[in-house]
Amino acid sequence: MGPNTSESGRTLLRRVGVALPLLASISLLLSPGAAAAQQRRSALGEFAAYPGLENIELQYDSIRIVGTTFYLVGNVDLIDSEHDVRLLADELSFSPDTATFEATGRVSFEQGDLLLNGTAMRGDLDAGTMEMENVVGVAPGPFYIRGRLVQQLEPGKFRVEKGVVTPCNQTTAIWEFRAGSMTFKPGSYVKMSWPHLRVKGIPIFGFPFLYWPLQDSNRQTGLMIPAFGTSNRKGFMFSQSAFWAITRSLDLTLTYEHFANAGNAFGGEFRYALAQVQGNLRAYYLPGRSVTPEESAEGKIPFGSGFSLTGSHIQNLPGGFVLRARANLVSSTEFARGFSDDVNRFLQRQSLLSADISKHWGASTLALVSDHAENFNNKVSSTIGRRLPQIKYTLRSTQVAGPIYVSLQSSAARFQKLQKSQKRKGEVIDGGAYQRFDAFPEVTVQITQIPWLTFNPFFRWRATYWTHSQTKKEFKFVNKPLFRNFFETGIEMVGPSIVRIFERPNSEYSPRLKHLIQPRLVYRRVHQFKVKDSRIIQFDEVDAELRADQQDLRFEITTRLFAKRYLNPNDEQRQVWQMAEFTVGRAWDLQPGLPQLERADAPRILLPYFTNIIVQPTNRVYLRSDMNFSASFQPANFSLNATINGETTRFGLTWFRGVLTVLDPSDLTQVLVDTNSNSLAASANFSLFAKKLTVGAAVALDLFQSEVRSVDASLAWNQQCCSLGLNVRRLNFTDRQETQFSFLLTLARVTTLGFDNHRR
Repeated sequence: MGPNTSESGRTLLRRVGVALPLLASISLLLSPGAAAAQQRRSALGEFAAYPGLENIELQYDSIRIVGTTFYLVGNVDLIDSEHDVRLLADELSFSPDTATFEATGRVSFEQGDLLLNGTAMRGDLDAGTMEMENVVGVAPGPFYIRGRLVQQLEPGKFRVEKGVVTPCNQTTAIWEFRAGSMTFKPGSYVKMSWPHLRVKGIPIFGFPFLYWPLQDSNRQTGLMIPAFGTSNRKGFMFSQSAFWAITRSLDLTLTYEHFANAGNAFGGEFRYALAQVQGNLRAYYLPGRSVTPEESAEGKIPFGSGFSLTGSHIQNLPGGFVLRARANLVSSTEFARGFSDDVNRFLQRQSLLSADISKHWGASTLALVSDHAENFNNKVSSTIGRRLPQIKYTLRSTQVAGPIYVSLQSSAARFQKLQKSQKRKGEVIDGGAYQRFDAFPEVTVQITQIPWLTFNPFFRWRATYWTHSQTKKEFKFVNKPLFRNFFETGIEMVGPSIVRIFERPNSEYSPRLKHLIQPRLVYRRVHQFKVKDSRIIQFDEVDAELRADQQDLRFEITTRLFAKRYLNPNDEQRQVWQMAEFTVGRAWDLQPGLPQLERADAPRILLPYFTNIIVQPTNRVYLRSDMNFSASFQPANFSLNATINGETTRFGLTWFRGVLTVLDPSDLTQVLVDTNSNSLAASANFSLFAKKLTVGAAVALDLFQSEVRSVDASLAWNQQCCSLGLNVRRLNFTDRQETQFSFLLTLARVTTLGFDNHRR
């Protein structure tokens, strides 16, 4: 063999040692004929002496050797399975003396899910470095990378000069980050110095530094992209957040917001998910801003200070106990209604902080509850209720002998009930602290000898003791105990039930339908021993006022329709699914007694008729409606909830109508149905043109006042890696009329640009 040896055609894969100087022995494999085969076997025996030999595979079309430099030509394919590296090139040269190599032509570098294509590549095997020119590649995510020069600083870490990174795979990316220098780790992060964002090639804005996580599952510490917006009430709006990934189980987000008219605001959210503890805490604070007489003349309004605090906490304690805490605090209704953009906050009239420790064993539950709740009556008065604390023991219905079942609700509590009022002489607080003890046992007999008919006689007794009572005219407590006893007895009869099966063997939805008709009759008598209910301090449902003696009868018929269907696309077996339920009923007051007064000279009456409808043909469609009727079939209370969650359509509707049903003071034979609330909220989202276009709308109406409370409309154009849209929101309340406008730019795997403070 001379110094230059070649072989036409493509050689079979041959293993070469991890130390590429072994390429010198490749020439032994290239002689033709039987002698070459013998030399090949001998060479393989020699290669086996080198560690790592089995980890490299090599293919090429021809080879030539000049001195100690080896030139592999034509479709060179090198695979290092130990380091998960593959190198492809038109030509590859290697110098054993310096352990350097150079690849030219169509060069590709693969490492895991990283793929880089370039025009040339150089490297030093001893130093473990390489660089590639004119690179276009894809990293896990996927993220697409371009750069004039890519250097491997260390295994798995690369530096890019004049680089571009984007999740868009179009020839001309819809959006991208460009930077003079960037460092990235595939599947981990990209660090960029002086990057700027381009949309369709147009520069939008830049940063001095940007840290961009390249994965969805792992969180990375860094600044989040700022958000911008405008409001005719708050003025120009700016928001900047910083995210701190403390550990895998803890993170903290801090937010600074600036409003041209309302001043600065500060927020934060802390989340944690440990082995036995999980929860979150979100806080927001607005110092407020006053206005000068000149600004007031220009139409600017002052913003009062305020705060909100929401969160939850769940923790498993020794002995099977569980600690739960919840916070939904707001400094005042004025702050919620005057500043928050969350429509649900407008109606919030309560500030709540609660904690409880509970344990369940068998049918028993023991709980220790402590809470603070403040109900804002208006701008100058509020009512505070506190449990300091309350101990509760509950026994669920438990069989004790044969058909006899018992249950129990009991509690012992120390309460504090206060009423705060702002008056000319200052803040006035009435009320005080007191104790209450309550026991409510129940005995039920389930008679089920007839399969299609069930009888359930029941007897309940409630005994309650209060250490203090309330004065007649003022919200003041006196040290005069009250003790109330009442019993409740009756019977519940279910049936006779009628069932019919409908066979539908050719139906894909359900080959069998089951129709059930089930009547229910409940008789109840409540007798209370003499006590002055007006003296009871009202705290919760235990303190509800009762008539001395009352009897009522309730009859209803429920019809249900069941199907056997696949609940999920990958289910192997069909399951029973309730498609629809319809209930109609009638209630009778058998012993009216003295009517209760809800309004002066207008006694409240019972709404005798009621209906309930539930329709749910699939888990994507749900509808429920409840309605009550007066004795003359005049509609009274009404509620409707409907949701549709389709592939391209989402729809939600909530409608509630509340009434005050009274007798006509001038004619006690006539019924008056006075509406006192009527609200409707609806939202819809539609995806059109293969989800390229998304249209959304939401509205909240106060039908009682004939006013539109809020309107939200959005339009978005969606691409593979971004979404461009417009959002307009109009808020209309008695003391607040505001219009907000945002241009929304959602970047895949980054964030949304456009002000959105629903998070408060």
